[in-house]
Amino acid sequence: MVKPAEEPEDYADYIADLGRNLDASQRQQLADQWTAIGLSYSLESYAGRSSYELALFWRLAVAIALEVEGWLIVSVNQAFELPIGIYAAQQVAV
Repeated sequence: MVKPAEEPEDYADYIADLGRNLDASQRQQLADQWTAIGLSYSLESYAGRSSYELALFWRLAVAIALEVEGWLIVSVNQAFELPIGIYAAQQVAV
């Protein structure tokens, strides 16, 4: 889902909370860029998934992020064998 912002939002708090793996300057840069762009893609699953489905889901998310030169936000600990954090698509491409 693409979610355009109705009003510019400040994403600094959100990124500070989930971007624990980034340093402060990286978090601020991402927050500034996200605020300027004002939209994001969201892939979410509201149901339990087998390990195979989760692997496909992750590959889809990475492929989309690679296409738009985006970042992936992992908000559930160990969901994708990664800790909660914000990752560049190139960093986690499989």
